[in-house]
Amino acid sequence: MGKAKFDNSFSNIERFIRSSEAISRLFQKYETECVPFYSSHLPHFSALDSRKQEEAVFILEMYKKSLQNSENNFGSLKNNGDLLWQAIKDLGYRQPSGFFACLEPDDVIEIYDSQNLQIWRNINFMKICSYTLEEMLCLPWYERYDRDNEDTEKIIKSVQKVMGSKEPTYLNEAIGNHIFEEKTSRKQFVLNARHDYFCPLFGESGSPEAFVVTSKVKILKQKRIEPQSCRDSLKLNSRQIDL
Repeated sequence: MGKAKFDNSFSNIERFIRSSEAISRLFQKYETECVPFYSSHLPHFSALDSRKQEEAVFILEMYKKSLQNSENNFGSLKNNGDLLWQAIKDLGYRQPSGFFACLEPDDVIEIYDSQNLQIWRNINFMKICSYTLEEMLCLPWYERYDRDNEDTEKIIKSVQKVMGSKEPTYLNEAIGNHIFEEKTSRKQFVLNARHDYFCPLFGESGSPEAFVVTSKVKILKQKRIEPQSCRDSLKLNSRQIDL
C-alpha cells in the first residue's frame, strides 16, 4: 500500500472521527448514506490495540484521500472506472491490462489487502451496506456477515487463486447468486450477490499485494428497523469539521 503521510498531531480517535465524518459528508453530496459511527466514543475502534488503531486510521485516511482526489480530478464519484483508477494509483498498485473494460456502472467494487481486510469500496457498495465506517474497519468480516459455508469456500478459493497468480491477469469467476446477511448492523440487510471478477493488484515487488472484487448485489429485505431515537442520536453525534 502507498506510503502517504498524514497529520499525526491529533489522537487516533480524533483522526478517525475527522476522516470518517469527512467521508460521510462527501457521500451525502451524492445522496448516499454513509454513517461514520454511532458513538463519538468509538467503542469498536477503542477496543483495538494501538497497532491496529494506527492501521485502521491509515486505511481510513487513504480512503478519504482517494475519494477527494477522484472528485478533484474527475468531478464526480459516480464513474467506476475513474474512481477505481484513482484508488489503485493512490494505493501504489498496478492492475492487469484490460481489467477496466470489465467494469459496469452497477458494479459493487471492493479492494482487499493481503490480509483480506477491505481497504476501499465504491459508492455502490455504500448503497447496499448498513454498517458504519467504524464497524467496517474495526470488525472482521466474519463477525459482520452470515453466509453459507459452501459459498464462503468458493470465495476463499477464488481469492487464493488470484493472490497466488504469477501472471498479470484477472479471473472471471462468476460465483453465482447467493444470499447472505448482515449479522450485527442496525438495519440487518439481507442481500443477494453474484461475484463476477477477481483481479490481483501488484506492488513494487511484482507480486500480488491486494485484490479487487466486482459484484452485482441487491438488497432483498431489511430485517431490523432503526428506531427514531438512534437516528436522532446520530444527528447529535455528527459534528461539522472542515478538513
